[in-house]
Amino acid sequence: MTRKRLGFFTRLLDDAAPKERYRLATEQIRHAERLGFDSAWIAQHHFHEHEGGLPSPLVFLAHAAAHTERIRLGTAIITLPMEDPLRVAEDAAVLDLLADGRLEVGFGSGGTPTSFLPFGLTSERRGGGFCRTPASDPERLAR
Repeated sequence: MTRKRLGFFTRLLDDAAPKERYRLATEQIRHAERLGFDSAWIAQHHFHEHEGGLPSPLVFLAHAAAHTERIRLGTAIITLPMEDPLRVAEDAAVLDLLADGRLEVGFGSGGTPTSFLPFGLTSERRGGGFCRTPASDPERLAR
């Protein structure tokens, strides 16, 4: 019989200042590990605290990894159209090494429409982030 796995997800919606919100989420993850949860998942959100308050999920998970030993740590999701895919891949690879292979990475095209504007994007074109790879960008390869 396959062992069932149990995880939890948070958008970091606590009504607290960012530093306190991050501390509380870290404590939730540590507590979940003590209770036997297998994984903890966090969402990336930019500029909209009512949607969630975590613009840098890999940085946060590096902190969580340093305070836990066993629980798997995941992104649900990294909003890829707002990111440089190669940079995200490198950061995720480093984090996975530091976390002893406990990183789970999820990507998506989500985000509130107004979140895209500061990145010079529109939500209507958010699917393009999944097509933008180093192999499909000759200018990037030439750098």
